[in-house]
Amino acid sequence: MAKRVMEFANSVEIDRSAEEIFDVISDLPGLFAKLRKKAPLDVERTVGDGAPAIGDVWRISGKTRLGRRSGVIEMTDFSGPTTMAFRSTGRGFAVDTVITLTPQGPTRCSVTAQNELFAMTIAARMLSPAIRLWRGRVEKRLGKGLRRLKKRLER
Repeated sequence: MAKRVMEFANSVEIDRSAEEIFDVISDLPGLFAKLRKKAPLDVERTVGDGAPAIGDVWRISGKTRLGRRSGVIEMTDFSGPTTMAFRSTGRGFAVDTVITLTPQGPTRCSVTAQNELFAMTIAARMLSPAIRLWRGRVEKRLGKGLRRLKKRLER
């Protein structure tokens, strides 16, 4: 049984419509590529083709400080242009991510990313107290990623 380790969230307002933002964030391979410029991720779609849909699965892998790591991302909600959710799993942990777009007018939108981290194995549960110490760093990185998205879209 999964044990919730922590949750973290961040949001940003972007001067674009919800539809424009949703078009950009729904390109998951492109989004993953932009997340890590120094050590790019390898992204392979294993289930589904064409436009993203609930049940689609991507396998991602890349180099980290701890060596090469891989994981799986499954789309759990795709209700454009307001909500996109997916579950990322790997190395004993799972992260449920929900991205919500809330229009603030015809050309302005609030983007909120909420994440819940779960320990899926006994080993992951044992690491949970140490991982909670990273919460501030994780929230900071999430905010930085949202600000990069804002900068990219408002050019």
